[in-house]
Amino acid sequence: GKTKDAYVDEWKRNDQSVHWPVRLREPATYQVAISYDAEPKSAGGSFVVRVGDKALPGMVTETPKEPVALGKVTLPAGVSEIAVEPTAIKGGELLRQRAVTLTPVRAD
Repeated sequence: GKTKDAYVDEWKRNDQSVHWPVRLREPATYQVAISYDAEPKSAGGSFVVRVGDKALPGMVTETPKEPVALGKVTLPAGVSEIAVEPTAIKGGELLRQRAVTLTPVRAD
């Protein structure tokens, strides 16, 4: 599809999830955010974004105007996994996920 239509949809069951492997050369800390579209009837659903061994919970709201910040994670060097998993689906569909973004956090 086109960029404006690029998303995970038909997310209707708690056993559905999406996963991505990531590989880092050195440990790093990131701010994690999720972008999605959601109908008003999906508000109140919930999900968790797992990054490595950290779980960052989120609550579905009607389509947010900006990416939703979920928290910070520190990943070790090597292979890790990013996953988005539903914990409660309201209104028939969890959300239409557009992106999970990891933004590097500078060490102070």
